[in-house]
Amino acid sequence: MIRAKRIIADSIKDTLIPQVSSLKTPKAMFDALTRLLEGKSINRKMTLMSQLKNVKMQGSETIQSYFTQVSHIKEQLEAIRDMVEDAEVVMTTLNGLPRSWEGFI
Repeated sequence: MIRAKRIIADSIKDTLIPQVSSLKTPKAMFDALTRLLEGKSINRKMTLMSQLKNVKMQGSETIQSYFTQVSHIKEQLEAIRDMVEDAEVVMTTLNGLPRSWEGFI
């Protein structure tokens, strides 16, 4: 089973590895990849872009989990071959921070 997971991980692009690395079985990895790659439609792209533009840090959320959330959306966009400019991700991330982070911004 570990060998099959390694083969899958070695066979996919680096941007897809975070999507499947925590899954326990090769079948779960395959199913996750199938769902992800079948969702290449324009609707999926629009949904992810909307999520990226509207992501906001919640009051009780840590900065690490907020950055992880933004990074996850960016990785999903890259997985469907829609590259997002780093400057756009930075601006979106900073715009999603609450007022308490204004000095940092």
